[in-house]
Amino acid sequence: MQKNVVAGMLADVYAVLGNALLTVPSDPELPYLEPATWEGFPVELSNEDVAAGLEQIGRYLAAVQGLCDNGREKTSLEFTKLFVGPPSPAAAPWESLNRGGEDAVGYGKPALEMVRLLEGCGLEVSNENNQYPDHMGIELLFLSYLCAQQAAGAAEVANADVCAFMEDHPLGWVAALRGSVEEAYSNGFYAGLLLLVEGTLRWHRDALDAENAA
Repeated sequence: MQKNVVAGMLADVYAVLGNALLTVPSDPELPYLEPATWEGFPVELSNEDVAAGLEQIGRYLAAVQGLCDNGREKTSLEFTKLFVGPPSPAAAPWESLNRGGEDAVGYGKPALEMVRLLEGCGLEVSNENNQYPDHMGIELLFLSYLCAQQAAGAAEVANADVCAFMEDHPLGWVAALRGSVEEAYSNGFYAGLLLLVEGTLRWHRDALDAENAA
């Protein structure tokens, strides 16, 4: 598959994953609780974590399918307890609070680094929930932007830059976030979603490593 086609595919995938982590799924217009959204996941993105994440999402959606609107309410409650509170999130979705040490504050070095990266591309965080810029969903949306730039042929976005961003940011802490989510809701929607995120990131990194070695 051509490089720009892969980048375009990943741009779309990261946009879906990022928005799914940022948006409360109570709106029936949102597609994240529709089986077709995940059944249409690109077959090219295939590894053990991707398969397991899709399987868990499928099981969850099958279990809540008969609940009608209550299925969205159940998932929205899970989202709120995990990522909002009260009194505080069960699984804080910000990198600064998952790194430990001096970065384990609400607006630590990872958040400042994300501001720098976003501003360097002429972007800014604009969302109704006023999330910190090192939210996992925002990091995935930034990765979507980088992939879209590559798909459009932007020479200034090199594979090395994309790989470094993944390693330094989402791939470096997604396992910690997923662990917190699984502790609170081991069979929930977001445990499956984050397993899918981790698998996609690992597939992407391995693809870049293979391309650079060729």
